[in-house]
Amino acid sequence: MHLTKLELYPTAISVIPGCTPPNLANSTGRNHLTPVTEYLQQRISCQTEGSWLHDSDENIIERVQRGNRELFHVLFERHYDRIAAYIRRSLGDAEEARDAVAEVFVRAYQGVDGFELSAGTRYLTYLYTIAHNLLTDRWRRQGDTRDTEDSAQTEEIADGARLPLEQMLRREMIERVRQSVAKLPPDHQQIIHLAFDRDLSSGDIMQIMNKSSITAVTSHLHRTMKRLKTVLEQDGYFIDATSKGGDSEWQTRKQNASGNS
Repeated sequence: MHLTKLELYPTAISVIPGCTPPNLANSTGRNHLTPVTEYLQQRISCQTEGSWLHDSDENIIERVQRGNRELFHVLFERHYDRIAAYIRRSLGDAEEARDAVAEVFVRAYQGVDGFELSAGTRYLTYLYTIAHNLLTDRWRRQGDTRDTEDSAQTEEIADGARLPLEQMLRREMIERVRQSVAKLPPDHQQIIHLAFDRDLSSGDIMQIMNKSSITAVTSHLHRTMKRLKTVLEQDGYFIDATSKGGDSEWQTRKQNASGNS
């Protein structure tokens, strides 16, 4: 039984008071991250002592660094959904994404003592940076070749027939855009996924992607959107910027055989 990664993720996940640790009894022959992954997916809510569930990341990290290791679970619960969504959008494959999310929090816990509170970096930005570096390493090892099959299969609605027509069409548009995004180079995909998180500023993205300036982030995003527009047009769609109630939004429409809308 391989416990290499589990050994890097001790108190915060496996021995929090009131929580059930991952079941290792039947892990023979499975990926060595599977027990951790299963535990992460269960998302067991545990009560920790004091008011730390509502405290800032910085205060929690300070306590964790002083030895109160079980409080790391609060950070995990607080940021899991965001990091998981980012990785799921980037990788597509559900099983690979689960293991990658586990790896991010393994690395975060392993390096928690090295996180410098005085540097002023938000912990969410730090987690995104770990995820970004992990994805970049994976893609580099794979020669930037990945399965670009539609990643939304795991997010499909069970009964689409009950959706209003406008909502169904909007979902179809989103899926088309996702498929086109999957054809972009990894660095273009990542900046799009990061830009979708409204809680991340341009400064955050600059740190996560190790850019030299906010201007560099803006330029990268501009180049990416131009390239995405080209890919959409190659796929038979065109971008139409319309205004409804003062809000501009992007819409895609399928071209017919003659090339007219």
